[in-house]
Amino acid sequence: MKRLFTILALCFGILMSTNSFAVVGVPANSQQETVTQKSPSITIEDIKTLSAKEIEEKIGQKLNWKQKLAIKLTKNKLAKADKAEDKPAEISGGFGIGLLLGFVLGLIGVLLAYVVFKDKQTIKGSWIGVLGLIVLIILLTVVLAASVV
Repeated sequence: MKRLFTILALCFGILMSTNSFAVVGVPANSQQETVTQKSPSITIEDIKTLSAKEIEEKIGQKLNWKQKLAIKLTKNKLAKADKAEDKPAEISGGFGIGLLLGFVLGLIGVLLAYVVFKDKQTIKGSWIGVLGLIVLIILLTVVLAASVV
């Protein structure tokens, strides 16, 4: 038992003693010339209502096919977003949040993942977290039972 706590304390000490620092160098000549060019602004309403040719005329330059395709795709996304405004937004937590919920809170974390997040990845992560917690409890029980005998 004493040996286990010593090993845990050493691991914790090593883990806490490691530091990482981000180093950002300052350039020697920080005086940079900036060139600002005024371009006509395009609003979301312009994208919704104007065609690609009308947008070309407004900005004063010819668009290539990729930019025209991007405008069409943006129009479609904006139309779908307008139709879906009535629906409430769903909260998505992700796998890591679910894993934390399951590992820290156990079955209560799984219940929270089902009720609050309703996302398959979050629910899957919470179940894996519960399984990890159960494995950890079993391992600690075996180690402690072996040290008593």
